[in-house]
Amino acid sequence: MTPTMVKSLTCWAVLLILLNPSSAELVPSCASVFGCLSFSVDTSCPNPDEFWSPTAVLGGCCPGCVKGLPLGTPCGDAFVTEGPETSVTPCAPGLVCGDGSVCQLNTTCSRRRAELEAEGRFDVTLHCTQSGNYEKLQCDRGVCWCADPQTGSQTPGTRAVPEDLWNLLPCYNETLHGAQYLRRCESVAFSQTLQRKQFIIRGHTGVTFTNALCGYDGSHGWYSIEGQECVLTQRVEIAACTWHDGTKIDPYRTSLQTLPAMNCNCARDEKLFAMYGRRMELACEGNGNYVPLQSRNGALFCVDPDGFVVAQNVPEKTNCAQFIFGASVI
Repeated sequence: MTPTMVKSLTCWAVLLILLNPSSAELVPSCASVFGCLSFSVDTSCPNPDEFWSPTAVLGGCCPGCVKGLPLGTPCGDAFVTEGPETSVTPCAPGLVCGDGSVCQLNTTCSRRRAELEAEGRFDVTLHCTQSGNYEKLQCDRGVCWCADPQTGSQTPGTRAVPEDLWNLLPCYNETLHGAQYLRRCESVAFSQTLQRKQFIIRGHTGVTFTNALCGYDGSHGWYSIEGQECVLTQRVEIAACTWHDGTKIDPYRTSLQTLPAMNCNCARDEKLFAMYGRRMELACEGNGNYVPLQSRNGALFCVDPDGFVVAQNVPEKTNCAQFIFGASVI
């Protein structure tokens, strides 16, 4: 690189920083004479299938955004990118290269909870993150321990303790965990389960509750039953999308007849964007799900239920289910 080129690039970088000083910074890399122009993590990767990497561009010298592989795509040794230097493309955020060298959700904690509940455990209190991993502090059946996020196993060098001593664990954080392990929604649901069991033991049948739906992280679930509405002269029960604190996310609703198809992923993501003062570009259906066939600047593309792009530049009336791993194509 000639001195003239270096001077030109340096001036260009300085000009960008002066125009927007809050969104850029010089990050020296690979012994560069002027450094790499790097944008802050939360604004540099607006697309959900991209992630920030410190070695994204210029042969691994500079940071930037990398487009990850979507759900169901071959990964690892089964999928290698073409480039100056052959490298393995990682899966998109929230996904891992799993069995069969396919990008899949890393949901070890969620799967374990589902297995225990299927075996008849009604009192499972394992806490999972939104991505399906284990939270670092776990309690179950009266015992608490610091857990490995990937496996849930006890962290080496730590001890398991009785539940009443959980706040003595090195992974305990008063601000994060509060005064009790069970969270508000989870505490209500757990109490309902114990009451239902006692009714059954005493021979009482037909006792019903308005079940508290909770996520595997102990927060409120993605929907709540909010009563009846008049639809086409008939009164039907309605489910509304809810935030983690149990508040409703307007205007996203559906009837109980179509409840199994409701996931509220788009409604929740839209609220999350709004909380950070940003506008989400993707469109939501009336029930809070992502519209499978999206449009941006006249170009059509397909997204999966989590909003990840799975196909680009598709024609109108495309059935996007054909691009989603495990989805049924009608």
